[in-house]
Amino acid sequence: MKTLIDTSGIASKGKVALFETIFNAATIGIIIVDADGRVNNLNSYAEQLFGYRKYELCGKSVEILIPSAYGQVHVGHRKDFLLNPSQRIMGVGRDLQAIRKNGEIFPVEIGLTPFRDHDEIMVAAFAVDITHRKQQEALVKEQARELERFSKRVYELNTALRQEAAAREQTLSAAKLELKQKESELTQSFQKEL
Repeated sequence: MKTLIDTSGIASKGKVALFETIFNAATIGIIIVDADGRVNNLNSYAEQLFGYRKYELCGKSVEILIPSAYGQVHVGHRKDFLLNPSQRIMGVGRDLQAIRKNGEIFPVEIGLTPFRDHDEIMVAAFAVDITHRKQQEALVKEQARELERFSKRVYELNTALRQEAAAREQTLSAAKLELKQKESELTQSFQKEL
């Protein structure tokens, strides 16, 4: 499998225009980063997603889009990635976060695709805001916990009801036995009087 896509062949104006049209029409945030981690380009969706205009991000470190608690760690991950660049999803098994210009931190899914532009290695980062998915997952987990609590309560009530029914059955059986004894005593007493 080829790990680097070579974009050197995109030379004609028609191909560049087509690329720009697709790039800016994409419904996923696309950020192009150079080997030094500087933002080289981003599409319109990425501008909306992060709240920055293209001119505000181009030339800046991509770590501006990462919460400060993870920025230095990301630098190390970025450098390691460039030692063996390959197309992959970032942070598999971990919850990734990004930060908007307004300081809002949000959950994100990132895909990476390295490519070669002439002699330079570049990386296309594909970003998706997964806030809604995380909210739905949290809602499902809460509903599952609530269902578990409800099931446990139903089980407890059923157990108590069975115990109460057993106790009443025992009381009823004892009352029946006592009633039969009284009936027998009455019958014997009645027969003696006759």
